[in-house]
Amino acid sequence: MVKLIDVARAANVAVSTASRALNNPSRVNPKTRSRVETVAAHLGYSTNMAARSLRMGSSRMAMVIMPPWRESSMLNDVLRGIDEELSKHGYTMIVGQLNDAGLPDPRVLEMARGGMIDGAIAVANDPPRSGGLPILAAERPIVGLMIDLSEHGVPSVISNDRRAVHDVVGRLLANGRQRFMFVSGPPNYHDSERYGGFTEALAKAGPGAREVLRFDGDYTFEAGWNAGGAFLDAEERPDAVVCSSDDIAIGFLKRVQRAGVRLPQEACVVGFDGIAVGAFVEPAISTIQQHLVRMGAASARLLLRALADPDADLPMRTIVKTTYVERESTIAALRGPVEPVAPRKARSAASLASKAS
Repeated sequence: MVKLIDVARAANVAVSTASRALNNPSRVNPKTRSRVETVAAHLGYSTNMAARSLRMGSSRMAMVIMPPWRESSMLNDVLRGIDEELSKHGYTMIVGQLNDAGLPDPRVLEMARGGMIDGAIAVANDPPRSGGLPILAAERPIVGLMIDLSEHGVPSVISNDRRAVHDVVGRLLANGRQRFMFVSGPPNYHDSERYGGFTEALAKAGPGAREVLRFDGDYTFEAGWNAGGAFLDAEERPDAVVCSSDDIAIGFLKRVQRAGVRLPQEACVVGFDGIAVGAFVEPAISTIQQHLVRMGAASARLLLRALADPDADLPMRTIVKTTYVERESTIAALRGPVEPVAPRKARSAASLASKAS
């Protein structure tokens, strides 16, 4: 079996340096760390995690607690940002999940209390209505991500949801939209912030601008499909639709286009999140893009600071601003109705051959 001393000899470093490079890489310069890691991989050396935890008094492991809405396609980017940042400092992550009642699996709390994890990142974890966050009882450092938990004393990384939606509604109003529809996710922090920005913008608008329809769903294609049905059945159809996620917007587009609704001429549609597939549907979806990898990395850095210094003065709110990406689901409406293009007459193979000769 390959031992640490074998790795040190092959990398031409001291055993202590090889140990730090593999177990606490932030304390070793990048060039040396890279050489040691390359040699270790080549020799097939693996760290004994249990022994390292006993030796260092730390598991070097963080728990990422995911929300119940596991179907959302945006969560992979969040996990990538967290994992990349943690791994730079010799930490690994494991993933737990809240149940539909918003409570963690009891095994998550047992792991935290038993020292199997050093800290946790709570991703969009709304506190249960019955009280506070159960994970706080484990007395481990915790960071909130995509939800503001600062009132619980938890440093949080959030986006500017309310302001972003407010500004997008303002843009649609400026472009002549008057009848608005809001398609929400489940009742949680995000719904409150995004709908708050939506209603605030309409309250400032001139006469005639109003909300004519709200549909409550979740962050899924199916919810968007069902919202499209409500749109089609409405006595007064909206001419602007703001969706709480891009997945919702995609389902909505599919439903109303199948019924013959022209988008964006008859209704503009805006999503939220900025998932990659939104640029490849027809029409491409205008969206409020969250910088998810960046947010995940920011939450990991906060947790690492808390682990390195329990008395560190951490910011209670770190805001990563969104970016509005305008695409065909809104922008074509600014150019007026699109004229149909006359189909070209098909030419026979013989005529093409005659022309080529």
